Amino acid sequence: MRHEHPLSPPGSAAPSGPAFVGRGDDVDTLRRLLGEQSIRLLTLTGRAGVGKSRLAREVLWYSEFRDRLIGFLDAAPGTVTVEPRQVASAFSELAAVIGAEARIVLLDNCDPVARELAPHVGQLLDRCPQVRIVVTSREALRLPQEYVVLVRPLAVDTGLLNYDPGSSPASRLLLASIDSHYRRMHSLADRLVLDEIVRELDGVPLALELAAAEIARVGPARALRRIKAGVDLQSPALGSAPTRHRTMHDAVEWTIGDLDAHVVDLLLRLSLFETPFDIELAYRVSVLDRGRTTAALDVLFERGLIHRVESGTDIGSCRVGATVRSYCRRVDAADPARAARLRTEFAERVLVAGPRTNRRAAPDSLLTTINQLIAVGQAERAIETIALLDPVWSQHGRVRELETVLSGLLAPRTEPLAGVSAALCRELLGLWALRTDRLHRAMRMLTAAGQAYREAGDEFRAARTGVPLAAALCALGDAESAQHCLTLSSRFAGRLSERFADWMWITEALAGLSARAEGWDEVAARIRRCAGSIRLSALNALARSQIGGPAPDRSLAVYREVLADEGLADQVVSAVIAIEGCARVYDRAGTAHHEHSARLWLAARRLRARHSIPQLDPEDVPGSVHRLRTMLGPERFREIAAQVNHWTVADAAAYSLSAPATLEPADSRLDVLTARQREIAELVATGMTNRMIAKRLNLSEWTVVNHIRQIMQKLDCRSRLHVALVVQGDDHAVAADSP
Repeated sequence: MRHEHPLSPPGSAAPSGPAFVGRGDDVDTLRRLLGEQSIRLLTLTGRAGVGKSRLAREVLWYSEFRDRLIGFLDAAPGTVTVEPRQVASAFSELAAVIGAEARIVLLDNCDPVARELAPHVGQLLDRCPQVRIVVTSREALRLPQEYVVLVRPLAVDTGLLNYDPGSSPASRLLLASIDSHYRRMHSLADRLVLDEIVRELDGVPLALELAAAEIARVGPARALRRIKAGVDLQSPALGSAPTRHRTMHDAVEWTIGDLDAHVVDLLLRLSLFETPFDIELAYRVSVLDRGRTTAALDVLFERGLIHRVESGTDIGSCRVGATVRSYCRRVDAADPARAARLRTEFAERVLVAGPRTNRRAAPDSLLTTINQLIAVGQAERAIETIALLDPVWSQHGRVRELETVLSGLLAPRTEPLAGVSAALCRELLGLWALRTDRLHRAMRMLTAAGQAYREAGDEFRAARTGVPLAAALCALGDAESAQHCLTLSSRFAGRLSERFADWMWITEALAGLSARAEGWDEVAARIRRCAGSIRLSALNALARSQIGGPAPDRSLAVYREVLADEGLADQVVSAVIAIEGCARVYDRAGTAHHEHSARLWLAARRLRARHSIPQLDPEDVPGSVHRLRTMLGPERFREIAAQVNHWTVADAAAYSLSAPATLEPADSRLDVLTARQREIAELVATGMTNRMIAKRLNLSEWTVVNHIRQIMQKLDCRSRLHVALVVQGDDHAVAADSP
């Protein structure tokens, strides 16, 4: 609507637009502020599309202040032409009309003329002692008596533990904005998709309204994929909508349109953080001095382009919203040379800052830096950085993410990794697999890494890789190959780190233990004198080495020792491996303990997911869980799964310590087999062929054939079927079969 006069009466028209939801607290706050005598100039700031105008109009149209509203200016481009003389005349006339009366003036969308209006607003406040002025603008007028309120996006969750999907303020606005066809989305899956959409859009009302049109056009699931891909959201009324509201990118561009270049440059740098970041890291990545960086950050906070995280594990850190990051990516794409320079400088500065930053946000920032190094073609340096910061990833539960990054680098590439980078990739993947008890993966990765190091002439790194490889082989029951690896590694024993040196003697001692465990007490006593992190891992390895022996109580007792350790809370991975170890022992102890085993296997699986620990591979648990499901029955198995679903590490440890500690030997015919032979026998029982077993265990097919012949001889079996039935505990009435 174009007014003949820049300041007009508000008229009788109510605010139009989508449903007004999720702003109850904000409305109450503004009503309270307008009721305070000391506040006469109230300015609502924030980015375009956050709902400043709608909030102000709702408060003034639908409250006790309605009758006091006397003047209204909408200074949005295309709405009114504001000329200096006209503005001065209008404010003078308005001051004469108001006089000493208690009146309210709304100056809406003042962004383009904020500086021109500021002196007239100050004069109106001086001439009319009872007037209240409400301003909406992307920036404050910066007058002495001004009270500024930053309008934030809608909350994307309710903050309640019993959160109901689709019930957050942002989700309710999105639902209210969707047309009638999709508004009836009552299924849990649909509401979860909507919740994901509002999180991606940071709860910005304009973004939600534009997303509603996208959902109506392509459906919620496809809309979510497009939003995550960075597709700009457009208004269905593209031609008639205000310029700043036509698309989300237009809204962001309007918000930053009048900012100085160095402020925009800082925003582009901060947008490279894909997760919350510490404020000190903001100073590190800035090319400005600290004073100018502080001033630039103040502007970005005031505009709502960055904000502080106010809840959750990242509370107190800062964040650039997803919609702003999407716009910044578009800006970067328009100038690839500048984008590459910014990414390189960003990576350099975060790497320097990383060791000095101990806040929770540091791992996220370092992970972002890794991705930036890869993006600018420095994959080799990214791998070296990952290796250098190895303890950080394990400590903060980021191994699974880094495994994805490294596996991506090992995928076929146009330009292969230079030097020994591929070998280092495989070494890291092997180490992480070993630490999380994925032994077969560890054996494959470490074998490949050692071979690559030897081909590159790096004998020391090959020897270093041999130490964890020996530990994996020993745990898999191949003591002979483990001893061979240790012999090769011993040539460089003087150059190995203290941790690797400890694992050399631990693995050598475990490889030398016999089935009857002569020397058990001496090895156990020496391990107990090790440092905490090595001690618990070594005790788990000691327990595993005897898990199939004649005295299962001994293995179980060591696992329980780990779970009773005072420092267990800081060693979650060791705790989960010990819980799984107890499950293995109970699994071998006969049908009386199958429920104990199932409960612990299922609890461990949930704990791995909860603590971002990679799950065991199927080859590490050959048929155990599936067999238990069959023996207990699907219904009982589901009941057990539901019971342990919310167990913590402490809960699972307490259950392990309260379960039977004394087990009768299972007297299984499989006890005569070595660990490797038993593993192959269990794979035979699943129906796998020799070739499939060889590929699974990274063995030659001929080696598998020899193992199966020895298995059949030891078990007195005439066929593979007989072996399978022995493994399944049902070897009576065996039909004849060919070997």
